[in-house]
Amino acid sequence: MPSIVSELRGSMSNMERDSELIFPNIQTCVAVVGVMGNGELGGAHMTIADKTRVGAIAIRLRAICGSNPNEVYILGPGLAGWDFSPFKNGGASSVRTLDASGLGFLDVHAEASGGSVAIGIQPRTGNSPDPQGNNYQSVSLASFGPL
Repeated sequence: MPSIVSELRGSMSNMERDSELIFPNIQTCVAVVGVMGNGELGGAHMTIADKTRVGAIAIRLRAICGSNPNEVYILGPGLAGWDFSPFKNGGASSVRTLDASGLGFLDVHAEASGGSVAIGIQPRTGNSPDPQGNNYQSVSLASFGPL
């Protein structure tokens, strides 16, 4: 069963670490997926209010994951004006972003399997995401641009 990555709170204690993550209701938020060398993922669901504390979130994500992520994928609408360099400066070898503006409310699914990560999106319908990941459309990792 995937871990649900809910919006960050002040303590940042609701970041998740698992091989499968779901980020529900990304509309003005940002999904951050850190890919670990051991095949696990670390996830943070950042809100607009978190724009000024990206550095602290990057540090907390490393702590949750136990080390620096090898790669970080960031997906959400309106990424202009965000400074995601703390993820790169924190030791990730690759930080890639995908602006999802114009796609409406989304649920995001990330799963690590066989040494790689797959990311999918689905339009938000109803009140909860699909926990099985059956209705997610795959997002090509090549569509994420470098930081």
